[in-house]
Amino acid sequence: MKMKNGMYLFATAIVASTMGLASCSSDEEVAGGTDLGSLINGKKNDVTLALSVKGAVDKRLSQDEANMGAIIQTISNIYVVPMISTTAPQASSAYLNPIKMPNFTNGLSLVEETAKLNENINEFKVYGNISALDESKIFDGVTSTLTQTTAPYDAEKVTSTLYKPHGLYYYGHAGVTGNQIYGGESLDAANTAITAGTSIKGYKAIKLSNVNYAVGMLAAGIINGDASTTCFYDTPELSGEGKTAEAAGIKVHSIIIGGQSQKLDTDFERVGTDLVSIYETATGVNTDGFVDQAVSFGQSDGKVAGASFYSVVAATKDNEDVSMNIVFEMPENTYIKNVKGETLGGTTITYLFLPLVLTDDKADVDDGKDVFMKDYTTLLNATVTDWGRVSGSEVISTDVNIGVEINTAWQKGVTYEEEI
Repeated sequence: MKMKNGMYLFATAIVASTMGLASCSSDEEVAGGTDLGSLINGKKNDVTLALSVKGAVDKRLSQDEANMGAIIQTISNIYVVPMISTTAPQASSAYLNPIKMPNFTNGLSLVEETAKLNENINEFKVYGNISALDESKIFDGVTSTLTQTTAPYDAEKVTSTLYKPHGLYYYGHAGVTGNQIYGGESLDAANTAITAGTSIKGYKAIKLSNVNYAVGMLAAGIINGDASTTCFYDTPELSGEGKTAEAAGIKVHSIIIGGQSQKLDTDFERVGTDLVSIYETATGVNTDGFVDQAVSFGQSDGKVAGASFYSVVAATKDNEDVSMNIVFEMPENTYIKNVKGETLGGTTITYLFLPLVLTDDKADVDDGKDVFMKDYTTLLNATVTDWGRVSGSEVISTDVNIGVEINTAWQKGVTYEEEI
């Protein structure tokens, strides 16, 4: 299931209201002309920027850290980047110096910062939870590049190079078609839509909106649907009485998610064509990581409580499927024979892999959505239907789901149920 704003995204507005100027000496006179160079040298006025937001974190996510709980996480490194764009004599645009905003902490609804703004500004970009920017220099863009990580699996067990997920970034671009700047004589009266491409000149207050998550979120619940089968043993000969997964101490350990862009650009779009896999560990819900029943979006707040995994995900594109492996931890001196006839286990912890594929054609059922999208939560419920289908190493899947039942529903209630 995908739900817009289900993650309690960067909410509402950025507000800029002009302060009273003490004298003309506090202004910088504009150079003549309408070319980009002249506009960049335009008159500057003292402006107070006020920002209202909710949520965020940039590390392994628990329920609270994913803003699915009661506490909204601190948002740091918040920047407003003014822009000047022109269509004559040719289409061009330029960034100005970024403006650092105070951090948002839980319970704080508004922060303010005063800066001098060029009256020819007609666009703004807003970022949150990014790396620190140099306010003394003209903004030259940001990028997010995944960093490699390691997992406790033996190297020969995993084909993919594993990376940490992208951070839980925020992004907005105001002053363009579909996301207008609003102006007025005061903040309360800033309700006049400024036509895209028109500057903020003449307004004493401006308001920007639609600043949201720049990435998507995966919330996944793992269900043991093969709970009664006694297929785990204490000896490699599989002698004696078999145990259920619960009795054997099987735990949900981690998830490997493919189809991820290794690098994102200034607008958090994919750079290049290379796709990699990210690695995230389980939240430890119910101690063993399994959920008792399918997780779902809250009726009133859109939050997903009690999932086995929460992971930031980069947006995928149309016609792109996403392959995953759910990884389970089997204690030492525990053994199982899979359907291939392989006996898995040993005197140390063994990791068991079950693959699945989220296909884009199922996402397309609801208004042409993709598997992962910016500003959306994708909800996955995966039910283990046969422990005998586990593998001792990562399974690279392209068109099949093995050993899991997929129940994925989107915002409009489309539900997918598969038995493997």
